Amino acid sequence: MALSLKQERFVVEYLVDLNATAAAIRAGYSERTAAQKGYGLLQMPEVQEAITSENGDRQKRTKVTADQVVSELASIAFAKADEYYRDFGLELKVSDKTKALELLGKHFGTFTDKIAISGIDPKAVEEVEALIRDTETGG
Repeated sequence: MALSLKQERFVVEYLVDLNATAAAIRAGYSERTAAQKGYGLLQMPEVQEAITSENGDRQKRTKVTADQVVSELASIAFAKADEYYRDFGLELKVSDKTKALELLGKHFGTFTDKIAISGIDPKAVEEVEALIRDTETGG
């Protein structure tokens, strides 16, 4: 089954930041239901295939692989500036090691901004969110 235009847009937007809720909103789905819709779209085999295909196409176009990115981040994160100076007698601008370590940590799941939970029924998520809202508003 072919994807709708909105679903195709979701695939493109999802690859921007791998955030299903934000991608659903940018693709034109309602903000109110974006979390549930994003989750649902990611469960569809057709959407999963499109994401995999688009990601592969992007790697071919740019000739950059995830392994190369991780390897370069590791090089920056673990570089020792004094060795560059000693070996070459040059002053070099050292890249932001902290940022490289942060990106590596996020890639490997060491640091997370959110807790990722998979395999939960979207209705259960809605019920928990409603309970949280009720608690916050005193309802």
